[in-house]
This record gives sequence, structure tokens and C-alpha cells, in this order.
Amino acid sequence: MRKGFCFLVCLMVASVFLCSNASEDPKIDNLRKEAEEKYIELSKQADAMMKEPITVPIPPSTSVSCPSEANSQSLSDFQEMFNAPEGPLCANMLEMQRQLELLGAEPSYEREIALMGRLGQKALSLISDFGTEVEKVPAIAMVAIQTASSIQLLGSDEADVSGALMNATAAMYDKAIDELFRLLVEKHDYGTVQSILDAAQASLLLSSASGVNTEAILNRLQEALHFELTVNYYFEQTDNHRWVEQAVLDVTSVFEDDESGRIFGSGSGNLLSFVWDDSPETSVTAPDFPVEAVFEDFRPCDSSVDLLLTPFHPLSETLHSDDESMDWPLLKISWETAFADNLQESGLYQFSLALRNLDATAVSETLEYSVPNNEVTMEILLVHKPQYWNKDAEGPQ
Repeated sequence: MRKGFCFLVCLMVASVFLCSNASEDPKIDNLRKEAEEKYIELSKQADAMMKEPITVPIPPSTSVSCPSEANSQSLSDFQEMFNAPEGPLCANMLEMQRQLELLGAEPSYEREIALMGRLGQKALSLISDFGTEVEKVPAIAMVAIQTASSIQLLGSDEADVSGALMNATAAMYDKAIDELFRLLVEKHDYGTVQSILDAAQASLLLSSASGVNTEAILNRLQEALHFELTVNYYFEQTDNHRWVEQAVLDVTSVFEDDESGRIFGSGSGNLLSFVWDDSPETSVTAPDFPVEAVFEDFRPCDSSVDLLLTPFHPLSETLHSDDESMDWPLLKISWETAFADNLQESGLYQFSLALRNLDATAVSETLEYSVPNNEVTMEILLVHKPQYWNKDAEGPQ
């Protein structure tokens, strides 16, 4: 009895399943037919498009040193313009292919590959026609790399269009580096430093045939980021004692280990003069003193830089009056008083300064401290004096 009941249940389940499949098959067939019809229509559009000449849009010029929101919008608009009409049509065809595959069809991507090949030719034309204009490189590189990646994702690239795109883009970046150096050296566009490093890295990543030599790039940057730093220190006491100190240092970039991008220099400071109006015969002597200066957080696009400076005063000061001499460390006292808030745990004094991009005088600031009977003024002047290293020459130019 129980065996008969189980057999009856199995028959009922089987019949329900068969009926269900029978009812769903027409729906699946209809969906597949609808997708096939849409794909056929898209294929006709693709065939017609393949007969049309390729049109290449003009890439926008964008900042190569300090990107802005306007840059981002311009690049986004160009990407859309570049992709049309091949890109959207290819995307629609791939979506139909995905649906047909889910419905049991075997996909074939000949037309999609052909459409992406047109985009590849369009990108190669951009590089050929506009790749030497450094302001257009960001837009061209964006669409070229995107197109190469899309071609690779399709999985069939017998003509190696993606490889040609990668190599051409790498070569474009390599050539752009020279122009970026020119802007840094001649126009004092300090924002190009990061662009130079980014372009070198991109070229190396895109192609094994890249002509970029990392060590040579860093050497050129060290020569290009060469400055003269002048620090003048004036101290006046009781309206009739006046001291003047000065240090002039060569400072240049350091691209080693964890000091990458810092601008460093060392040298000597000295007491230029001392005047006591009421006692002209009185003098002060002091030995030259060591000075170290480090510019870090060099942010030209934010117009700011930090200076770290060793204590700016002689290690000893001697007052000479009549036949007597005495220790008289007033410069030391004035410095430590005026800039107490700038002292760091490292023993260096930190000053946040305004950085002038596109100006040979990168920094020109005057810091002042005043209390009754004592006035301190410090002038900081950083002048760009590049020793440009041309990669095709044998030494600094």
C-alpha cells in the first residue's frame, strides 16, 4: 500500500515538472528570439558604421601641473565624445550577447572586436596628431589606456592593437617628460615635478620598451630643482644697537629613500655688522656658524611650503669695549625669544611659508617679532636657479 502511494506521488511530481518545463519553454524561446532580433538590428548598425570613415575628436588642453575640477569635467566630456558612436553601440551589443548566452546561445564577438578596433585606431590617431602637445597628453592617455584595456577584455586581439596602443602611449609619456622639464626650468612651474614622476612611472608600467631611465630622471630633477636661499636677520635693541646676520645657501632636491622630494642645503651664516650709535668704538665679533635648511611639504598647487631651519645665531658672541671683552650672546637670546613657538622636538625651527608657483622667486617672506625695546626681522628669499641637465647633453646646461 505504502509503495503504491509513493509511486503515485512520484508520478504526480514528475508530471508537474514536465508540465512546468513545457509551459516555460515558450517563454524562454520568446526571450531568446527577442534578444536575437535586437542583436541582429544592432549588428546591422555595426556593419553600417564600419563602412563610415573614422572621426577623431580634438582632445582638450588641461593643466599638466595643478589639476582642477574644470580639468575633470573636461576629461569626462572628452571621454564621452571619443567613445561615440562605437563605444555605446559595442556596449549594447555585449549586453545582448550576455542575455543570449544566459539563454543558451553561443556568443561570437567579431563585430564587437571590429568596433573596438576602430576605437583603437582613433586613439592611435590622437597620439600621432596631438601627442606632442603636453597639455593634451592627459586626455589622450586616458582614452588610449581605457581602449587598450577594453580590447584586452574581449579576449581576441590578433592585430595586437592593445599592444600598439600601450607602446605608443608609453612613448608619448616619454616625450612629454622633456616638455615638462622645460616648463619646470624656464617657466618655474614647480607643479610639474609630480607630473614628471607620474609620466615616468606610467611609461615604465605601460611598455617594456619604455625609454625612461628612472635614475636619469631623478638626476635631472635634482639639477632642475636647484635654488639659492638667502636668510637675512636683523635685530635692533633700545633703538641704537643693531645687528645684521646673513646666510646664503645652495639648496637642491633630494630623491633618496624616505627623503624623496625634500629640498636641502647647508652652509655658513655670519655676522655682517654691529652698530651701537651711542658708542661707535664698541664692537661685537662672532665666528661663522653652521646653517642647515630643509624645505619639505613642497606644495606648489596649494601655494605652501615648510622651512625647517637650524638655530640662526653664532655659537658665541663677544662684546669689545675699550680694553675689555665679554661674552654677550644677545643674538642667541633674541632668536630663542622671537621664535620660541617655532621650535620643534628635533631642535629645528619650523616656518610655514607661501610658495609662489610660476615665479623664479619661489619664496619671499618677512617675519617680524616686536616687544618694547627689541625688534627682530627675518627675511627669507628662495630663488630658483636650475642647473638643467639635458638628457642628450654631457652635463648641466
